[in-house]
Amino acid sequence: MTHELILQGFNWHSWKTDKHYNHIRSEIDKMNRMKITKIWLPPSSKSKHPEGYYPIDYSDLNSEYGTEKELLSLLDECKSNDIKTIGDLVCWSEFSGYTREPYKFGEHIFDVHSPEMYENFKDYVLYLECAGFTDIRLDYLKSHPCYDLGLYLTSNESLKDMNFVGEYWDNMNYDESSFLSHYQDNHRQAIVDYIDRTNGRINMFDFTLKGILQEAIDKNEFWRLCDYANNPPGVNGWYSSNTITFIDNHDTLGQHLWAFSYDKENIIAGYAYLMTHPGTPCIYYDHFYDLNHELNILSGIRESIKNFQVEIKDYSTELYEATIDDKILIRIGNHNGGDGKNVLFQSNKVIIAEL
Repeated sequence: MTHELILQGFNWHSWKTDKHYNHIRSEIDKMNRMKITKIWLPPSSKSKHPEGYYPIDYSDLNSEYGTEKELLSLLDECKSNDIKTIGDLVCWSEFSGYTREPYKFGEHIFDVHSPEMYENFKDYVLYLECAGFTDIRLDYLKSHPCYDLGLYLTSNESLKDMNFVGEYWDNMNYDESSFLSHYQDNHRQAIVDYIDRTNGRINMFDFTLKGILQEAIDKNEFWRLCDYANNPPGVNGWYSSNTITFIDNHDTLGQHLWAFSYDKENIIAGYAYLMTHPGTPCIYYDHFYDLNHELNILSGIRESIKNFQVEIKDYSTELYEATIDDKILIRIGNHNGGDGKNVLFQSNKVIIAEL
């Protein structure tokens, strides 16, 4: 199991900060202390919208986050500190009432139906790789052409050295009273299917786990944290090697579209779960600052875990309890202390101890 730890290096409003790339560069020592191994950067191309999610010229790497020179300097500094960098590839043609055509790469302009589309985006990824990016996040895979483009890029031999991260954010299952269904197998299966279609070349954000975990912690419904096979209930319970776990990002919290929680204790409990369970955690930008002390401790605990073998002991209304590798105990909810064990981390809603 990997000990990678990802930081989302921006939020929805980071473009408003003067010279954001330079700011991130100044925070690298702080990232090293937290044992961050990868940073996800905002869309780097010139965009109609300042957040970067409406590129108008992919070849122009001057954005509201900083100049091309500042971006390249940040990428070099990350490489010098053994921090990998995730670039954000945005390729939707229709979204939220917008129809965006054509695509522009310098002087080359084409539309979504052009037979050149795949080839030009492949060259764009190679361009980002040459700039210093080690990974590419594929935005909005639920849409066409993003879904098919992702399959093309991950199968292209010329991109064999590039790592890919995917966002497939679909609606979860609710009953008629808007009650989240216990099992979400079709939801996580759709994400697993995409991993399989790329022959395991892509890692996927675990939206299934996010939806279940926030419901479980916010409502004290900890029975949600165990599937029918006594495994973690998200994609991390099926395909942990290709799973990126998270509790919030620039959309869910940044735009208040599906926030995990606004309660600090719930957020801490969420990260305690991510740091002790299978999958590669991704820390949201705001939490990197607001919970820096807690996250430093939790990242140290994560580094001590070898195999992330989870045995779920209790999943009730009041408590979730599990052991990790038969060495670490985690309790979320009404934990009643550490029973005299060596406590590694404790808050009002979670305790982690050595067995």
